[in-house]
Amino acid sequence: MMKQLDRLFNDNFEIIEYHDIHKADIKALNYSWLKKFDLWEPIDDEYLDNPKEIAIDSGGFILLASFNQQIIGTVFFVPMVKGKSGEVCKLCVSEQYQGKGIGELLIRKTIERAQLEGFEQLILYSNHKLEKALRLYQKIGFECIEDESNHYETSDIKMKLMI
Repeated sequence: MMKQLDRLFNDNFEIIEYHDIHKADIKALNYSWLKKFDLWEPIDDEYLDNPKEIAIDSGGFILLASFNQQIIGTVFFVPMVKGKSGEVCKLCVSEQYQGKGIGELLIRKTIERAQLEGFEQLILYSNHKLEKALRLYQKIGFECIEDESNHYETSDIKMKLMI
């Protein structure tokens, strides 16, 4: 897959770590898809206004896809049970760059890193409206499980991946 991305983006594409200078970019990218699919809820403001505090300060991370020094994709990893499970959330790719394998690369890099850090299980919450994302999650190996938590108002699907 990386060769495919290399051909498309040459040396101007990279996966980078979040820094506070990226806050406005990840907020704009995420609000774009949340509004498009009518999935915004108040907790989204908490995550996008405080990405460092929510993900990084809790022992997680945020990965970004960058092309020509422009942020075109994001994914958060937020620990749920220290060293056991974590949530994959806020995965998005700018609409003009979708279908090029960037979302898959972000998820696979998240899985690799979580595994290196000793996590055993990844959880994600989604919505049936996000058909492309759901196909991607299933392709990678996520399986639907029952959601008794009602963690998010707009979520109607919960998935897990054992790593």
